[in-house]
Amino acid sequence: MSKIFNNSLFISENLIKIVETKEIEIDKIIIRDEQKRKEVSREKMIQLAESIEMIGLIHPITVVKEDDKYRLVAGFRRFTACQMLEKQTIYARIAEADEQLEILVHLEEN
Repeated sequence: MSKIFNNSLFISENLIKIVETKEIEIDKIIIRDEQKRKEVSREKMIQLAESIEMIGLIHPITVVKEDDKYRLVAGFRRFTACQMLEKQTIYARIAEADEQLEILVHLEEN
């Protein structure tokens, strides 16, 4: 079996350092094409949106600051559900991470 990631990625206890958690504007979030899920059940998205509408967003999305925008790292379905609800802002963890770590987190989430 081949290694996907270099072992040095796993030295630190936390792979991604969270700088702060705050509400950010949804329209400032960038989503790469490879982050978009190909198959998203409309029924499950509606259920998630209803849950967020009723009790709020329990788990913030994770983003990386990129100039005056934010790049989504984790939380595509939560982000999409908030868009469905026409929310203007979303609660997000702002992280520092390199591209390899972002890929790892994205794979882990899916």
